[in-house]
Amino acid sequence: MSGHPRTGAVLAITGLACRYPQAADVEALWQRMGRGPAASPGRLGPSPVDPGGFGIPPIYRNSINAVQLDLMALAGEALAMAGIEADAVAREHTDVIFCNALGMNRQYENYARIAAVEWAEPCWESAGIEPGRARAAWKRTLDETFQATTHDKIGEMASSIPARVAAHFRLRGRAFALEAQERSGLEGLLAAADAIALGQARSVLLLGAQCLASPLVERLLRACLPASLMSAFSEGACALVLQDAATAGARAMALIDDFGVDCGQAPAGEPPAGTGRRLLVLDGIEAPRSGMEAGAVPVDCLLAHDACGYGFSMQVLSALLQAALAQHRGGAGHAQAGDATGLRVAVRGEALDGRRYHIALAPAPAGAPAGLPDAEPPAPVAVLGIGARFGGGQDKEDYWRALQSPTHCFRPLAPERHGSAAYYDEDPRAPLSYYIGAASYCEPLRGDPAAALRDDAFGMALAAGREALDGLPLPLPAGADEVLVVTASNLTPSPLRRLAARDALPRIEAAFVTVARRLGMAEPAVRAAAARLRERGQGGPEAADLGGDACRQLSASGISRELARLAGASARCVAVEAACAGSLAALDLALNSLRSGRCRLAVVAGAETPVNVADLVLCASQRMLSSGLIASFTQAADGFTPGDGAGVLVLATADDAAGWGVPALARIRASASCTQSRSMVAPNPDGQVKAMQRAFGQVDFGPDAIDFVETHGTGTLIGDEVEIASLAAVYGQRARPLHLGALKSRFGHCFAAAGIAGLIKTVLALRAQAIPANYFGAPLKAELRLAASRFDPLERGAPWPAAEARTRRAAVNAFGTGGVNYHVLLEESRG
Repeated sequence: MSGHPRTGAVLAITGLACRYPQAADVEALWQRMGRGPAASPGRLGPSPVDPGGFGIPPIYRNSINAVQLDLMALAGEALAMAGIEADAVAREHTDVIFCNALGMNRQYENYARIAAVEWAEPCWESAGIEPGRARAAWKRTLDETFQATTHDKIGEMASSIPARVAAHFRLRGRAFALEAQERSGLEGLLAAADAIALGQARSVLLLGAQCLASPLVERLLRACLPASLMSAFSEGACALVLQDAATAGARAMALIDDFGVDCGQAPAGEPPAGTGRRLLVLDGIEAPRSGMEAGAVPVDCLLAHDACGYGFSMQVLSALLQAALAQHRGGAGHAQAGDATGLRVAVRGEALDGRRYHIALAPAPAGAPAGLPDAEPPAPVAVLGIGARFGGGQDKEDYWRALQSPTHCFRPLAPERHGSAAYYDEDPRAPLSYYIGAASYCEPLRGDPAAALRDDAFGMALAAGREALDGLPLPLPAGADEVLVVTASNLTPSPLRRLAARDALPRIEAAFVTVARRLGMAEPAVRAAAARLRERGQGGPEAADLGGDACRQLSASGISRELARLAGASARCVAVEAACAGSLAALDLALNSLRSGRCRLAVVAGAETPVNVADLVLCASQRMLSSGLIASFTQAADGFTPGDGAGVLVLATADDAAGWGVPALARIRASASCTQSRSMVAPNPDGQVKAMQRAFGQVDFGPDAIDFVETHGTGTLIGDEVEIASLAAVYGQRARPLHLGALKSRFGHCFAAAGIAGLIKTVLALRAQAIPANYFGAPLKAELRLAASRFDPLERGAPWPAAEARTRRAAVNAFGTGGVNYHVLLEESRG
């Protein structure tokens, strides 16, 4: 068995569960396999799962995505099969990765009701109705029509699904959502394999789901999928538990002992003809059904979508699930892995761009777990290039100048762009409104004909990417063409939500007519106003303007594809979401891929533009926003102010960088995560402390070696207190002061780009040999007792000179909704 490309580790599948329209569970799927195409692939329908069993309060049950409950239940089934109650799954070191594409229902519904406020604006005055009175009635009706809750911002996020699963089952590893279009399941598998092989995780729970959350999704799929696959498309959800084979023992259902990506050769684990039974599970490739046996699993070729339909983003996971079932049940009685007389199963697939992959499975061995080998210290990773675009800045020089400025980068919201007349209300309790007047925002995209169909984050990321790649000797030498590009952002960009909102127009128009009549509008005026609302809702560009590439252009992973083009590389292109810790989750995925040898060069981006009407309204509903301006660690801290931003890093292992002759700007030594919270919105110091301790467990130095920590510093009452308490538990009682950074008080909270903003600031400070002062708009909060822990809040800048006798080191925090905690350690480069 060849195992992992660098470590030799072999993965075991120890648990699985599924729900499809054609197969309600694993047993039903087994019965369907090999019986030809399903008669009616289609929709999952309402989940039969009781939300009360998963601790979701009744008031928030309408805020979650429809597939959430199915995934919670499937996670429980797969973990039970893997032996979680028997401690066969190490909860403290189990990751949860959710694979999906093209958004989910609650994201589209939230956007539609918010957009409908603006669509109706010109209708009131033209009908002679006082706008303020009409607007208030319209907002109340929209909230009732779409069953709004104050929890909608949290509930709609893709990353809330793995975070909630992790919280319920007390899984304390990483938790993030991943999107790579039809390759999402494959990229989830690669991320899991690298984490386990490198000792970053002992188990990984892989979740996949694909739903037609909007008629737009169906139109997009029809534009990009071959007719044969679209006719077989079906919704579905599944879960698989992966572990190192050395610890799985007799619980292993099958072993993944070889897999390759972007290659057409046969899997190494497939036996030669005549040496046993072979089963090839094909993912999406139309092929002859040779060797089919009536009423039985075929011994030659099985089309995965025959049994459960074609699942787009989760299709690889569906194919793998069927292969594991076939290996486990069809190979019963062949206990020794590698037995040439036993059943050998392989999965082969092909992406829409023609890139291929294979996965080879082997029978699981009998016997008890063998125990984990000792994990090697992670190799240092070099930062080769950086690009930054935050607020109104155009490059990293602007960013550095703004960090040294005596003030902040906030400016008044633009009335027309941010819909102040329709959405601003100084009352924080007002429905479908926001109550802040300033933020740190970028300028909208200009000039590109497709700009209206791209999120502003797209343009900001490309600008930062050009800067990060500028000056590198591209293309890099032979072997460096194995590239990973991973972007942290919202997995459902606002243009995709905006287009999907149009499909809610009939529902919105019906509600509008009801409100207009209630307000006393005459019937001819009602009909005219409804027609005007419909026209405004249907205005703007269509997805068809992007052609058959609309799925990719309207996705977060589309940013990664454009960055790959800038690099002149054929690359694996992925997007991840881990709420406000997203860019450090992206960094962590890239570090594992570099260290495992899966890639030789990595481009990591964090990009999000939360200063948009939808996010302002949803955050205000949950009272997340500051009543003034964000003021981290001060007496005025009562919430955050959003800020647009994008940052890009170019990475390689330190050894590769030296071999290529490319100088390193800094070296990343460790990255670690722990998912643990008191609730979906309340942080937990234990989880933050564990993330820090796990990072130091990977290196040969301790907290005393760190000079500077760039904090998460959200400026919330609880968030600030918990972060300082966590830092004190790890870094307190020092012999010398620890400098603390708090850049959000200058640039606002950049959501997915927050962590990479801190990383880039730290690299620039290392290069400048100086740490800029923080901006505090109010007195520091005495209750934080910063001096008692020897924490310096940097009310003045501090020199940070290089010295021969000592390496300058720093750390960066990033925390996300649901208790997603990351801590990164980095140091100066002396090369």
